[in-house]
Parts: sequence; C-alpha cells; structure tokens
Amino acid sequence: MAFSSDNILAITTKSDIKLYNVKTHSFISTLLFRGDSIAFSPDCTRIAVGTFFGDLRLLDIRDIDASGPPSTAGVTALALSRDCSRLACGFKDGTVELWGTGPTKRRIDTLALRSKMEAIFFRIFRQSRHVKSVLTLGFDPDGGLFASGSYDGTIKLWNGGDGALRGTLKAPSSVLAVGLSNSVLVAAGDGDVTLWSLDTLSPFYTFEERGSKVSIAENSAFIAVSYGLYESRVVLLDVVNRTTIATFDVPSFIHSMAFLPDNSKLMVQSFDGDFRSFNFINKRIIRGPTLENLIQLPNIPRWHGVPIWHCRDNLHRYFAALFSQHASPVPVLWIPSEIRVTAWTQGSCMIALRCEDGRVIIARLTTSHVS
Repeated sequence: MAFSSDNILAITTKSDIKLYNVKTHSFISTLLFRGDSIAFSPDCTRIAVGTFFGDLRLLDIRDIDASGPPSTAGVTALALSRDCSRLACGFKDGTVELWGTGPTKRRIDTLALRSKMEAIFFRIFRQSRHVKSVLTLGFDPDGGLFASGSYDGTIKLWNGGDGALRGTLKAPSSVLAVGLSNSVLVAAGDGDVTLWSLDTLSPFYTFEERGSKVSIAENSAFIAVSYGLYESRVVLLDVVNRTTIATFDVPSFIHSMAFLPDNSKLMVQSFDGDFRSFNFINKRIIRGPTLENLIQLPNIPRWHGVPIWHCRDNLHRYFAALFSQHASPVPVLWIPSEIRVTAWTQGSCMIALRCEDGRVIIARLTTSHVS
C-alpha cells in the first residue's frame, strides 16, 4: 500500500490496484493490472508501479477515468460508432447495452483531472431482448442507428441516441455479422447474405454466400463478405446488379473490412493487424497498409493525423502507427501480457478491447498530448 499527501490510498491485490479516497471513505478507481510496489509523486499527480519481473509503469492520475463501463463477464460483441460517441456491448445471455461518452464538467472526487472537459462513459440502456447470445453489433455511418445480431437468428435495430428499439428482423439462420449503410442493413450467416431496407424494414434480396464478416459501402452499391479461419475467402457483391464482382483469398483470419469513401478499394484488416487492399479498377490485391489509404478509412483511429491500430504477433499485442516518414508500421504502445485480449473494435479516436476475463478496456487517443 502507499499513501499520497492528499489522502489517496493505493492498494495492490493479486490482480489489480485500487485507489481509495480516505476523506470520502470510498474507492474511486481500479487499475486493471498487477503491481508489486507502488509510490506516489510528491505533487500527487503520478503513481509509479513496479513488478518483480522488472516492469515499470508511470501513470498520470489526472488521466484516470473513474466512471468507465463496468467489468462484466460474458461480453460477446463490441461496436463503436464512427465518432466514438457510443459504445454498444453484446452479452452471452442476449443482453444489449449502449454506453455514451462525451464531455462533462463533472470532477471525479479528488483526482484533479487535467481538464474539466474529460470524456466519461455513462450507460444509456440495458436490454435483454435476444433469446440467445449476441454475436455481432454494427452502427450505421452516422451513429443514429445500430443493430445487434444473435445466434437465434434475430436482428434488433436500436436508436443510437437513446437506445429505443426500432424493430426486429428475422434472418434465415444464425446471424454472424451485420453491416449498415444509411439505407440498407446486411446480415451474413452460415449460408446466406440477406439485405433489408432500413426505410421499410423489409428484406429485398438474398445472396447464397456464407459470411462471418461483412461490410457494406456507404452508397449501398457494394458488399464485402468473408468466411474462414486460417485462410479467409472474400467475396465482393454488386447490390444493384445482384452479381458477384470478384472472389479472392486472404491468408489470415479477417477482423474487419471497409470500403474507401470513393469505392475505389476494399480494405481488409486481419486479426494480426495486417492489411490487404483490393483495387476495383485493376482487380489487383496489394499487401500492407499505405498512409494514403489508411487516412481515408473512417474507423481507423488517428492521433494528430497518424493512423493507429491494434496488432499482434506470436508473443505480443501492441498498437502500431504509420508515419509519413516510415514505409512500415511502427509499434507505439505495447499491451501488457497479463491482459488477454480476445476481440476489439475501433472508431475515429478510440479502441475498445474485450478481455478474456470479461473486462472491456478503452484506449482513448487524445489530440493535445501524448498519454
């Protein structure tokens, strides 16, 4: 344990570090990693955490947000709205939660936040509407609508503002992936890709394709569907002409797909953080990210214009960035090995990590300083 001079007590446990306010007799935050020794800085703005293995962290206490989403076991799906103002969570028991994040003038106890305008998370609603597990979530481009898909084959449409239920759709099979444009919802499953009109909530076409990942262009003209584990098959579909444009294989499991705003390329991101781009004009596949392409993707987080995304190799997980002066991505933040990440989602300024123990960790990129 360690005391700060402003009466904050830090307590280390086997799995985390808890901060306790002696004046208010309440716990104010939990740091989700282990520490074997701790110390406060004389001005009470920082805490140093060391382990017996030689790891050392220096944390700015003013950046600690005491009101993030709770650690809830059974999280099966995550989705961030494009502007990161909303976080949707799906659970094993069929529950759907919607969280909001926005500026607030509220100060949290005596943590002396760097600015009074700090982003906090607040739960907008919690609904248990799906009979079985929620497998997928997706927002429309504006964040005004999001969908949850379940193993039971149901799709729920929710208002992205207040979480009000907009409608329920029934798919032919289990829903493994959903994607939304401003006018069309597409759902993929074990043997079909079904399209619904968001105006009438009626299905209007079904492609006979398997899909565990799906993406739809903002103009609703194209759909990308992938299926597979170690080698994923990607199929490009023409919604207008109801035809298949192209089919190609990617030698790794796909995390997400997105069309560039001008629909000239499809960007495919693997779970390892690798990228492939398919050029619609010359039908070529290019391996690796380019700065020109990444800065056009709406769901790639950027820090001062620099794209940042989650990566992994055989031993480590980390965040990589692509700078204009480097030809290859550069690791910029390593994720501690004790944090076992099972899935993630990303928006324009945040990355949400789903952990094996049920925790959801939010990495927020600031624009005024390095944190």
